Amino acid sequence: MNSYIKEIGVFLPGDPISNEDFAAMYKGEILRPEMIRTLFGGKYRYISAPDVQCSDLAVNAAKAFLKEEEKQSIDLLIFSSASADLIEPATANIVQEKLGLTCPVFDVKNACNSFISAMQIADAMIKSRMYKNILIVSGEKPSDTIRFDIGSKEKFKENIASISFGDGGAAMWLSTTKENTGIAYSRFLTMGEYWNLSTILGGGSMYPFDPDKNYFKGETAKLIDVLKNSDARQFAKECFDECPWEKEEIDLLITHQIATHFYDRLAKTIDFPLEKMHMTFDKYANTASTSMPIALFDAIQNGKAKRGDKIMLLGVAAGVSVGVIFLTL
Repeated sequence: MNSYIKEIGVFLPGDPISNEDFAAMYKGEILRPEMIRTLFGGKYRYISAPDVQCSDLAVNAAKAFLKEEEKQSIDLLIFSSASADLIEPATANIVQEKLGLTCPVFDVKNACNSFISAMQIADAMIKSRMYKNILIVSGEKPSDTIRFDIGSKEKFKENIASISFGDGGAAMWLSTTKENTGIAYSRFLTMGEYWNLSTILGGGSMYPFDPDKNYFKGETAKLIDVLKNSDARQFAKECFDECPWEKEEIDLLITHQIATHFYDRLAKTIDFPLEKMHMTFDKYANTASTSMPIALFDAIQNGKAKRGDKIMLLGVAAGVSVGVIFLTL
């Protein structure tokens, strides 16, 4: 019994926002559009309204394909996101209510690898015959962690990585198949010694009541350097060695969308052709854990991925976490 992607859906809030409009959201003139292009590239992103919840983004993505008569078929719901509506209870409970489901639910949180971590869990559960139809949803609203009222250039440097962010929702229905298709391989690497390179420190037991800790701080350059080190390189090599296909057989690589210059660096690091990587940062920016399902959906919509294609998902995340999934679409 294998698991395969039966459906995939995406939700983007509002209209696309240009770099010029995004820079204008900052108080003062501390951020200019050309700075965004120099540091991260990209052209557009989507930003949710203040009253939109992470669960709303996830629910709307699921509604893109989930019909009313199909809801009883879903026997497990996983909300998988770096963002959340609140600390307690699990956001999956809120999604369950909004979708009108009755199945068991839980959250999976692994920074920007949350979605593919949920895919690995769901795949194992389907292969063990615990469940047959699992709905994975994510609603990412990292715009809430952007410090728009900077105050000083020093503060701006601390929070500069957040100018790459955009919001979005994604949903995926994993179901059973007896065919030789679907998820063929998954593996993760975690290098916890680098956890402090990308953080939102507020809201947990370290800083439960300090509002200044609710903004994202990240050192993107150092994070990319970690991903180029020997552990990450060796991990990628081992994944390709263990892959059920030859590297040349992979039709498309979908990676986390960090910045436009990241694609070329990654291609060189893992010795993979750049032309086989699907790049969507220009259109959506960095939407945290939804960036890979959004990119996969975009590739399908634009004819770059189709049923039967061999796809590699390569996630990188704060933690530091690296995740690989090989699947036949």
